[in-house]
Amino acid sequence: VGKSAALTSTLAMAANHQLADDKKNPAMALTAVSSAANTVSAANSSAAVAYAGTSSSAAVDVQGTLAAHGVIDMSAQSADTMNVKAASDGADPTAAGTAAKVNAAIAVATGENTATVNVGKTAKVNSAASGVYAAAAAVNTIDVASQVNANTAAVGATAVSVLDYTSDAAVTLDGQVSGPLAVAGTATNKTNHSNLTSNNALTPAAGSASQTAIEAAALDTYVKSLGTTYSGITDKLRTAGNLLRAGAAIGIGSEKNTAAVNVGSTASLNASAGSIDLGASTDLADTHMTALSGLTAGQNTNGAVSAALLYARLDNTANVGIADGEAAAGQHAVLKAGQGIAVSSTSTQENSQTAGINDLAKNLQPESFATFAAESAGDSSAGNTPAM
Repeated sequence: VGKSAALTSTLAMAANHQLADDKKNPAMALTAVSSAANTVSAANSSAAVAYAGTSSSAAVDVQGTLAAHGVIDMSAQSADTMNVKAASDGADPTAAGTAAKVNAAIAVATGENTATVNVGKTAKVNSAASGVYAAAAAVNTIDVASQVNANTAAVGATAVSVLDYTSDAAVTLDGQVSGPLAVAGTATNKTNHSNLTSNNALTPAAGSASQTAIEAAALDTYVKSLGTTYSGITDKLRTAGNLLRAGAAIGIGSEKNTAAVNVGSTASLNASAGSIDLGASTDLADTHMTALSGLTAGQNTNGAVSAALLYARLDNTANVGIADGEAAAGQHAVLKAGQGIAVSSTSTQENSQTAGINDLAKNLQPESFATFAAESAGDSSAGNTPAM
């Protein structure tokens, strides 16, 4: 809504109207909704690479005038779903000498998800008889998995999973907002689940240490070269590449989730007969990051190395800010309420997700690999596998 725009609702209110009922049927609603769902999978008997990048954004921006007798509702909702899988099934070939020397599965996911509501300095939002609500909500669902079963002739087997993800929900109030019964600004950022898994199983055959080093170096070079194909992940793959040796599982997970409500120095919030509520919350639920690597017992492991590396950084932040005079060179936000002012921020990370733990345990069972690979191979959205 631009500076010169004025939106007016003339819907009359019943004499005995209640705020709860007003909220169910707002007199004016400005709503932005965005949804992104990206499923990418790759399966190969030697090397499988899956890469997905998503971006979802919903925004409501008010610079002009909104006027109504009833509730004015400004809402932005953005939902992002990512499912990225790579599977390398190194089954022993029927013809001698045709077995792949290297088995690798690499899954890389990058994404951003934003929901914003902005009431600018020039905006005037007024409900004459009810309330004004501004709400931003971001919802995230993330699955990234790489899984390898190496053939017995392979001297190198590596599973790499990389996640780089940011999510933000923000409400900014810089203008005049008034409603006699209520004025509210809320930002919520919810992660339904975020699972990153790197699972590698190497069954090495007899081989010299020098042969192992040669093959591992070839894999190292191959993985580093992917950075030129998939921009933005070069450094992560270089770090992973330095650790690529026979029997390695590498997981790199970086997530930043924020929720913020900011009341600027030029803002005026007024609920003459009601309350002002400002709240921000982030909730990171059902989050698991795992790197598992193993050498199958009973084989000749001459020169082979089994290694597992997991790097995880989770930033979960909720904040409510109200500008004071010092920060704004003498000008400060003005909040007036007849029944009170409530300010809250909460940030939670749930660790009691039994269902998620059970799913993780199931995925780590050897017999689950066939299903995992079959699902990846049968998916309609397949990733490309660069030639070695």
